[in-house]
Amino acid sequence: MANNLNTPYGLQVTRRLDAAKWGDSLRTYYVPQAQTNAIYVGDPVVKLTGSGLNGVNGVDLAAAGYASSTVGHPITGVVCGFVGVLPAGATNQQPGLWGLAGSPGPLYRPASTPYDWYVLVNDDFESQWQIQVDSTNTIAETDIGKSTTLVSGAGNPYTGWSGWTLSSANVGANQGQVNIIGLVQQPNNDPTLPYAKYIVRLNSSTEIQPQPGI
Repeated sequence: MANNLNTPYGLQVTRRLDAAKWGDSLRTYYVPQAQTNAIYVGDPVVKLTGSGLNGVNGVDLAAAGYASSTVGHPITGVVCGFVGVLPAGATNQQPGLWGLAGSPGPLYRPASTPYDWYVLVNDDFESQWQIQVDSTNTIAETDIGKSTTLVSGAGNPYTGWSGWTLSSANVGANQGQVNIIGLVQQPNNDPTLPYAKYIVRLNSSTEIQPQPGI
């Protein structure tokens, strides 16, 4: 059998937990200019307290791993696209992509920017996501139903995709950042080989209470 492709892309939405087709349920958030994390499509983000502007709440890149010995760092949702930019703190304009004119390649929010970036976030906690397992390790099919954490990774400025992956080291019964739902059904996706793709749901969410794995 051919090896699995090493193509990390962060968290990419597939469908809802009730098996219904995902209906593009997105909410606009913004990334304040002062935040210093680059953000790509597929990156998990978390709300920033006291950061409202133009009636929109601020977010920043979520932290990977555990916030405590048993509970994963919280996640609000996942970036699925970009609305536009405004000068930092601007309150009297509509976000537009005018500030990005002349920028080559797919969009991503750079670590250093003079703008507040407005992003589209899927914060529906019933969404299911597909994500690649990290490094050269594997997650067994017998681990389906358990929880684990995410591993941060640098995004790709040429594709605009996230570099985050699924931790194979933290699979267990703790309240991780995600629960493993199943294996992505596609060719060249062998769970016994590195870089397999799995379906997960957000578990350590700012929108719901986390649940332990089985």
